[in-house]
Amino acid sequence: MVMGLRSRIMLLVALGLLIATAPLGVMGMGMLRVATDRVLEERLAMTRATADRLDERLAQGWLQLDQLSARAAMLWATADLTPVRADLRVLSPQLSLFSGGIFLADTTGRILAQAPTSPRLSAAVIFDRAMLRALQNGLQQTSNVIRVGDGAVVVFAVPVFEGPYQVRGIVGGVIDLTKPTLLSFISGLAVGATGHAAIVGRDGTVVASTDNVELFSRNEHPEFFTRFIAERRPIVGSTREDHGPEVEGPMHVMAFAPVPSAHWGLGVGQDEEETFGPIRRLRDRILIFELLVLAAALTFAWLDTTAVAAPLRLLQGAAERIAGGDLDRRIDVRRGDEIGMLGRSFEAMRVRLRQTLEENARLQDRLQSVAVLEERERIAREMHDSVGQVLGYVNTKAQAVKMLLEAGKIREAQAQLMQMEDIAREVYADLREAILSLRTPSSPGRQLTAVVEEYVRRFSDLSGIETRLLVSGDPGRSALGPTTELHLLRIIQEALTNVRKHSLARRAWVRFEAEDGRLTVSVSDDGVGLEAAAARSRAGLGFGLQTMRERAEAIGGTLAVRPREGSGTVVEVRVPEHAGA
Repeated sequence: MVMGLRSRIMLLVALGLLIATAPLGVMGMGMLRVATDRVLEERLAMTRATADRLDERLAQGWLQLDQLSARAAMLWATADLTPVRADLRVLSPQLSLFSGGIFLADTTGRILAQAPTSPRLSAAVIFDRAMLRALQNGLQQTSNVIRVGDGAVVVFAVPVFEGPYQVRGIVGGVIDLTKPTLLSFISGLAVGATGHAAIVGRDGTVVASTDNVELFSRNEHPEFFTRFIAERRPIVGSTREDHGPEVEGPMHVMAFAPVPSAHWGLGVGQDEEETFGPIRRLRDRILIFELLVLAAALTFAWLDTTAVAAPLRLLQGAAERIAGGDLDRRIDVRRGDEIGMLGRSFEAMRVRLRQTLEENARLQDRLQSVAVLEERERIAREMHDSVGQVLGYVNTKAQAVKMLLEAGKIREAQAQLMQMEDIAREVYADLREAILSLRTPSSPGRQLTAVVEEYVRRFSDLSGIETRLLVSGDPGRSALGPTTELHLLRIIQEALTNVRKHSLARRAWVRFEAEDGRLTVSVSDDGVGLEAAAARSRAGLGFGLQTMRERAEAIGGTLAVRPREGSGTVVEVRVPEHAGA
């Protein structure tokens, strides 16, 4: 599809503006990306700092429990744990991290000492899997969230050894999750209307959160937290909030930092739209500004091209009228710019074309007269060469018949009369074919193939030889001049005349083939072939072939005669597609 001038101008204006504003847009978007990265970096730095502070506090708790474990191991052998119980009562108020108290238990789970002494620890705490693992493998353990009544706790367990490898019990610290012990670390991290912060255990359960609804559940991005707790690496990015398998939650920007001392993770999240809202609004303003500039430029381009397109349409209409042959209407474009100059040039061209056409019409009349004279000479020459020879032959035969009749040789006279009858029929056919040729003129208003098709049909009816016209390619594209078309038509007529007279053919074909800038016209038959036809011809085929060759050379073409594959003869003429144009 070809674009109009207006469309191309507007496209160029749009491309120019885009090229001019693209660097500014790229710089603006780059600054927005830097601002976005800065927000994410600050969010991650704040999260890591808080996680480091929490981890440091938990490490202190582990150290204090290790010290109690070492003192309990020394006194275990004396079977007098009274000093340990005293230590628990003294240290319990000081260990503010373990807001649910501290305790000492043996391998059977029996509580040997507890501070404060009430409320008494439930069996769910004593026989938690973390406690059992600490007793079995002798390693420090942090429990998952343990539900106790309406509340929940987390237990830090340190084994108590007797000897290098024998575990005699555990010292445990309990963090009561209903108290603000852990919440105090993250309460200042939640920003905005959708901001929230959470401490999550290794199994994805929320240990502490600024959103009470999420407490002790796995609704706080469980896959996100469990993956990066296991990998122990900080990260910041977007993740979708989990509201169940069939509910697609909003995207949140999450900053995560590990808390290695307890195998926890600390996350700070906020709705993505709220986090990047100011940056995205600035981006949208930049885009809207560029679109407004583009729209204004296109509007001005539209108005300007409208003033240009109107005279161009006038010139287009004038060009179409000239192409259609209308050279009488004046072209009037009143502008002082290049379009006005073009209009004046069009008007000068119209005037010159009109003068040229008038001169061509006069020349055409003269050429037509010359062509008529040439055709008369051709007919006279052919009548002399064919009919004249036949009349001389008839005269000779008539004298022979007279002499035979005078001599009383009736049968010989009849034989001579039969020969005269045959030659009369042949002359009659020649005259009818000559009349057919004269009635099949090539005119400027008709395509050559249409003229030949009509001639072939009438020739087939007249001669009794089944003759067909075959067209390959698009001969109509060949811009042949009138003289070239007339010569080609006469060559075809002469070739078909030879087929009728000499070939003894039952079928004949006239082919037009347009290919590679050349037009090939051929006449072929299924007759006896060139040599046999020449032997049958009393006057020979030389004169007809010479006439066709001269016609072909007169229009810048070539003529070739060759045997047809199987049987028959092919007469082929090739001319350039624009011969005589």
